[in-house]
Amino acid sequence: FGSNENGRSNDWKPKSASAGTFVQVAAGRQHTCGLTSKGVIECFGYNYHGQAPSQKSASTGTFVQVATSPIFRGHTCGLTSKGVIECFGNRRDGRAPSQKSASSGGVYTQVAAGRMHTCGLTSKGLIECFGYNNNGQTNGGKPKSASAGGTFVQVAAGAWHTCGLTSKGV
Repeated sequence: FGSNENGRSNDWKPKSASAGTFVQVAAGRQHTCGLTSKGVIECFGYNYHGQAPSQKSASTGTFVQVATSPIFRGHTCGLTSKGVIECFGNRRDGRAPSQKSASSGGVYTQVAAGRMHTCGLTSKGLIECFGYNNNGQTNGGKPKSASAGGTFVQVAAGAWHTCGLTSKGV
């Protein structure tokens, strides 16, 4: 609900998935995407850079999570059942690679899409980010470990920053 410019909010009308039922939803600035029970991402709204395809299947496995960026002409990323991040939409500054595997070993277990960067949480509890790094939000592309001890268990990407929650609740 809210602004329905470009069909992004569906104007309070129920939106059914074409492939199964929706199990997750992610709202970007001008597009919305849902993950279906069949592991397909379905989007609606503004699609200038291809960030909102009507249906998108994973190249390997199925999608298990979807994340959208909060920027006009942004990007969308999905986490596959194989632990790989696949992105589509605006690829400027490396924010949305077509496929990205964890560089520190292991696999990705979560994906977060920021304004102009994307981050993944690895099975080793590290955060890896890629894309625009004007404020250090990607840690220069190097894996980031939890400085407060423990490992990261969640990642969130904002407009110009990235945050992680550790296993110690910090």
